Amino acid sequence: MNAAALKVNLSALKMGGKIIVNTDGFDARNLRLANYPEGENPLENGSLSNYEVIKMDVTKMTREALKDFTMGMKKDRAKNMFVLGFCISCTAVIWITQLLFLKEKFGKKPDIYESNVKVLQAGYNYGDTTEIFTTTYSVEKAKMQPGTYRSVMGNQE
Repeated sequence: MNAAALKVNLSALKMGGKIIVNTDGFDARNLRLANYPEGENPLENGSLSNYEVIKMDVTKMTREALKDFTMGMKKDRAKNMFVLGFCISCTAVIWITQLLFLKEKFGKKPDIYESNVKVLQAGYNYGDTTEIFTTTYSVEKAKMQPGTYRSVMGNQE
């Protein structure tokens, strides 16, 4: 999360839960845009003491993973893939699902597909080598009643 995402979503988080923050998203400009009071950084003022805060410079690590790609600032669009890879490192999730999704979504744009796979792997490697998570999590398939469902995403009208 960056400062704005934290401010909007903090009330929905469980006490004692983990918060992954992109430290690059907590500079003075981002704090001001998120309407935090002057000099009040939630990463430094103790307001997140009821949570396990995992601080990472996701922007920097994403750009480093993509240093050989000529994408300009579009590299920053892959930050979520870095965090996804990081989260996968602490789960029993099988990689093939994510790779198939990326192939389906970006298969016709090889540079975007390859960059996302590269960043996903970098995030996984970071989580695996830093050993931040000491527990492996398993997410079971949701049990849903048969029926017709609608997928609602923030980028659809």
